Amino acid sequence: MSRKVHFGYQGEVWELERTVFRYGHTDHRLPRVIIIAAIHGNEPTGLRALLELKPYLREHSAKLQGEVIGLIGNMRALEQSKRYIDKDLNRMWAPSIQPEGRSEDMEKAELEPYLEEHLAGEGKRYVLDLHTTSAESQPFMSVADTDVNREFAAHFEMPGISGIERFIEGPLLNHISQLGHVGLAFEAGQHQDPKSVAVHVQFILESLHHCGILPSERFNEPKEVEEFDIVYRHGIIEEDEFVMNPGYRNFTPIHKGQILAHDKHGDIRAPKDGLLFMPLYQPDGNDGFFIIR
Repeated sequence: MSRKVHFGYQGEVWELERTVFRYGHTDHRLPRVIIIAAIHGNEPTGLRALLELKPYLREHSAKLQGEVIGLIGNMRALEQSKRYIDKDLNRMWAPSIQPEGRSEDMEKAELEPYLEEHLAGEGKRYVLDLHTTSAESQPFMSVADTDVNREFAAHFEMPGISGIERFIEGPLLNHISQLGHVGLAFEAGQHQDPKSVAVHVQFILESLHHCGILPSERFNEPKEVEEFDIVYRHGIIEEDEFVMNPGYRNFTPIHKGQILAHDKHGDIRAPKDGLLFMPLYQPDGNDGFFIIR
C-alpha cells in the first residue's frame, strides 16, 4: 500500500500519496511534464499550488496534448515542516553519494522509480522542481547550463540563473539534465508568503503552454530574459555558527569587501562584486549565500 503524508497549510489538511495527480495522454511519444513539490519539506507553497491546480487539470484532462504528473519530493520532511531530516534530498543525485540509512536515502529510493517511469519514452520530458526561498525574492528560475535548458528558460520573462551545478554536488536537476531532459528549479518567492502559491500556479500553466501540452493565448507575448551566472558560493557547516546579516534580498547589489554575515571566526565579507543570491535565513542548509553576475 502506498505511503501517505498529512499536509497542512493555512488551516486545511490533506492526506496525500506521493503522486498528487496524473492527467492527460499516456502515449510515450507525447511530451510529459513531471512537477516535483516539497523536495524541501519547509517549502509548502509548491504543493499547495499542485492541489489548487488539480481540479482544473482534471477538468481539462481530455484536452491535454501530453501528460502532467505532480509528485511530492520529501514526504518525511514535509510532515515535520523541515528542509530535510538527515541530508538535503536535493544534494543526493550524484553517483558518488551512496546510501547510508538516512531518511533521505529512503525518500530517494521511493522517488527514483517514479522518475524512471515518467522519464521513459520517446517524447520530450520536462522536470519542474518547485521551490521558495528563506529570503524575500522576486520569482526566478535556476537551470543547469545545457542547450535544452537555456532554450526552454528563454520562454519566461524572469531572471534565469545557471551554473549552480559547478558549486554544489548532487542537485536533482543536474541529474535530470545529464539524462538529456529539460530540468529547472522555479523559485516563487518567500517560504511562507501566500502569494507564492499563485506564482507557482501561473508558472506551471505557462510551462504547460510552452511544452505544447495545454496551449493558451495568454502566454504568446514575446519575452525579455535576464540571464545570470553563479560566480561564488559560500559553503557552511553547522559548526561554523553562520548568521546572515539581516535585510538582504535576492539580487541585492553588493561590492567586494562588504560585510554580509558572520560566524564564530568573525565577519564574512564579499570576495567580489556582484548580486547577492540565496542568502540563508533558516537553520538548515549548507549554502550561506551565492554571488551572481
